[in-house]
Amino acid sequence: MNKQTLINYAIGPVASMLLGFVSIPLITWHFSPEAIATNALMVTSVALLGFLMTLALETYYLRHYEQEDHDELLFFCGAISLFFLTFSLVLFYLISPVTVSEWFLGSHSLAIEWLVIVTCYAVTSIKFLLCVLRMNDKSFEYSLSQGLNKGMLVILIGVAILAGLTQKQWLIVCTLITQIVMVSYLFWIVTKHTEQKLTVCFPLNKAKTALLFSLPLMVNGVAMWAMSSIDRFMLNSLSTQFELALYSVAFNFATAATIVYAVFSAAWAPHIFKMIEGDNHNIEEYQRVLRHILHIVIALASLYGLFSWIVVLILPNEYAAVQYILVGCSLVPLITALAGISTVAIQVTKKTSKIAFCAGISLIINILLNQWLIPQYGAVGATIGSGGAVVVYFIAVSQAAKSEGANLNLTHAYCATFILLLAGAVVALEVAPNWLATTIWLLPLIYVMQQNWTLIRNGVKRGYATLTRSYSL
Repeated sequence: MNKQTLINYAIGPVASMLLGFVSIPLITWHFSPEAIATNALMVTSVALLGFLMTLALETYYLRHYEQEDHDELLFFCGAISLFFLTFSLVLFYLISPVTVSEWFLGSHSLAIEWLVIVTCYAVTSIKFLLCVLRMNDKSFEYSLSQGLNKGMLVILIGVAILAGLTQKQWLIVCTLITQIVMVSYLFWIVTKHTEQKLTVCFPLNKAKTALLFSLPLMVNGVAMWAMSSIDRFMLNSLSTQFELALYSVAFNFATAATIVYAVFSAAWAPHIFKMIEGDNHNIEEYQRVLRHILHIVIALASLYGLFSWIVVLILPNEYAAVQYILVGCSLVPLITALAGISTVAIQVTKKTSKIAFCAGISLIINILLNQWLIPQYGAVGATIGSGGAVVVYFIAVSQAAKSEGANLNLTHAYCATFILLLAGAVVALEVAPNWLATTIWLLPLIYVMQQNWTLIRNGVKRGYATLTRSYSL
């Protein structure tokens, strides 16, 4: 993973984060908490759809890209996924007593129903098109799609507000349209800037092998979705819609943490799959990346803790509690990024059922924790429950990777994640004075700076030298 590739992958998520500082205040000031809560459920449902309908065959495409004809491979994986999606939609509308619009909005809307159907095909296609860009080293184009998604959402929300369309259905419409715009962009980019084609080829004898590899990963994807999303549904049923809105806003502000996960997950799997020979591990590479990602996780969590009070300045007063759960919300994508090192190590050996088992155990723990904590603590309980479950997942999948020969030294990583979770819970529960809850995050930040002092010092020197040369000209 070279520096330029990582920078390219980061551009889109960083742009999304900056645009989030525009979209979140727009939404919280102009839409009701009920509208925000309903849209949050729609967004999480769309994410689930992406995991289910592809059957995780996009990962099979990534894993076998270098070993097989990728034109035939894309058609093979895409055909299975789109057939499964069509079958699922037909079955749903035949047997379901309510439509999607009735479930989310309380009343049937034919326009939104068709918009949902088109979005289903868009989301499924997006997963494969993004993989094509990743394997063709189109990191900038991949990244641009992330920024386009958020930028289009800001534009559509702005138009809706100017037109006075602030009912909850219009927020959902804006969210769905952004997915359709994104898939249109990706089709254009893949066609124009890659050599990827579709070659009709569907060997039935390979379908079983592909599904045996991918279905456990689909289970893992659904379980990971549930660990980061089921808390929203449980908040909706066990608490109030305001608590759900509070939680959703906090997660939207945790976009810097999502950047780490997005960049790492986009770059890591192709990097490893291209360099492996057979089913062999590269332990030295795993350990090197683990150290860097762990330090990034600690530093970002600390910065969130130190500066969480800033969100109070840009949100309505009723959302002031967001500052206390911000760190906890950021831990879910951060620790998931750490776990990604081990999950890819297991994918190398193709023993993907172990990943699904770890995710299943963690999901059960997540549900139990949320069932216990949400009725009493609301959004705070969901933050602690989801954070605890993702730590369990990280430990479980790392031990599973060890059993497959990826013998990483994980002692520091285990200790660090536990300490971050504990500190996040203390802050969320407000059991410490505000000054202590803020300054406690200085300690892990100082630790990371001490561990990387030479790197930081050299970076500052290079930056100073560059500025000096620029001004001297």
